[in-house]
Amino acid sequence: MKKISKVISIFMAAVLALSVFAVSASALPTELTAGNTKETATKIPSFGTEYVSTLSKAGETDWFKFTTLSEDAYYTIALENYDISEYSNYDTSCLNLYVYDIYNKQVVHIHSTSATNVKLERNTTYYIKVAMGSSKQDSTGNYEVLITYKLDPASNIKDEATTINVNNTYKYSLDGTGDVDWFKFTAPVDGTYKVSLENYNISEYSNYDTSCLNLYVYDIYNKQLARTWKTSNTNVTLEKNVTYYIKVAMGSSKQDSTGNYGFSVNCDSAPTPTVKSLSKITIDSMPNKTSYTVGESFDKTGLVVKAHYSDGTVANVSSYSVSGFSSATAGTKAITVSYTENGTTKTASFNITVTKADEPSTPDTPDTPDEPGSSSTIDIAAILVAIWQFFVGIFNFILGLFA
Repeated sequence: MKKISKVISIFMAAVLALSVFAVSASALPTELTAGNTKETATKIPSFGTEYVSTLSKAGETDWFKFTTLSEDAYYTIALENYDISEYSNYDTSCLNLYVYDIYNKQVVHIHSTSATNVKLERNTTYYIKVAMGSSKQDSTGNYEVLITYKLDPASNIKDEATTINVNNTYKYSLDGTGDVDWFKFTAPVDGTYKVSLENYNISEYSNYDTSCLNLYVYDIYNKQLARTWKTSNTNVTLEKNVTYYIKVAMGSSKQDSTGNYGFSVNCDSAPTPTVKSLSKITIDSMPNKTSYTVGESFDKTGLVVKAHYSDGTVANVSSYSVSGFSSATAGTKAITVSYTENGTTKTASFNITVTKADEPSTPDTPDTPDEPGSSSTIDIAAILVAIWQFFVGIFNFILGLFA
């Protein structure tokens, strides 16, 4: 019996180990071969996917490229050194990642295992160079590049300020280093207005202008009329039917702080408008292209997204984001569309298919997206069943020896 118990223990341990390996294998980063020059740079297929590449010989330089979204967004660019030998974190002796614009101007530099957050121009192609510093050119090995983004719903430009209403509270966020949010409103009556600011979770040093969250009120001539900071409020006298501007930003010595805040402009004598809220979004029309081959880029032409509001109105929207697309491997991909308005985000999804170049496309199945954590190229359930049947056969054979 002791021998049979030992056999059973070994059997179960083997099955568990193989199960864990099969599941974890489906979450491995995607390999991506880099170009060796800027002109041959490899396109990064999608944001939010970890891509692994290799410096395979001394002095090698790897090039990638990516194109930003059509909406304002902050991008987090991360580099991870897996096993490349470094002396230190100095530029000349460690793994480096540089981001350049089309004019070869450097906009980002990170090194070793690190990340940075930066706002980039809309619909613009940028180039990534990965290379060792000049004093460690003989180092080779593997590294990972990851690009994620966060949409910036409030404009950084006064002329594109987001419209708000008096006697309503708004919640927004500072989404990246140096982010500035602009808003505008029209005073409905002559009178005294209370402007309030609340810092939810943004890091500050003190109450000084240069190191805390600030809110400024300006007239159309850029004259500052009022200022409040941290979690506080101030009063300002405004004129009826005149447009005013609000700027929310961190002080100059705390530009790297990000997080959430709330604000309001209130006047007791002003009527409170009814503000409709975003209830949901729907896919009104699928994109023209829903079948891809491995390596192709996503094309949202024809995609129509509608926003549904609490007052029953519906409107087409264009400032949405799309995530979940990857053509690195074949399979059915669930594409998520996200839209944010006045601090409220709603999502909708649809499916596309990716096939190998020599395989026919399979019909779209919009109602059956991939389950989270599943693999489009590996049938894990089938593998585990086969493993189980294999070990059951061995187990029965061993039991027969003791019969």
